[in-house]
Amino acid sequence: MRRLLIAFLALSILPIGGYYALTSGITLAEGGFTPKPVYAFTAPDDGSFIVVTKRIAFPPSEFADPSIIVNVQLHETHTHRIMASERLALEEDSDLREPSVEWTELTVHLRGIDSRQPRVITLPRNP
Repeated sequence: MRRLLIAFLALSILPIGGYYALTSGITLAEGGFTPKPVYAFTAPDDGSFIVVTKRIAFPPSEFADPSIIVNVQLHETHTHRIMASERLALEEDSDLREPSVEWTELTVHLRGIDSRQPRVITLPRNP
């Protein structure tokens, strides 16, 4: 009876583990876990720029429209030093939208990056 129970548990867990192994393997082979730049914006004064990258979250939830991690980084133009950054998780890749960017002397505001939630990302422009 004990062997039957162990066999049943192994056979019920095997498809779930196989699914995650398959989705992770395919995503890894396609380079989905590596951050890829999707948007870039330069300040009007040319003193800084923003790079928005995305990568698939681990473990991938599905093939067609997986959850993603978005990283927004504000860089100094001359040294490429990261001045500020923010990371957010989106439920699906299709939720990512090109944000509108508002540059002020002290901050940068990105609006509309998530189509599901009205998010405002504020990054300080302190040197």
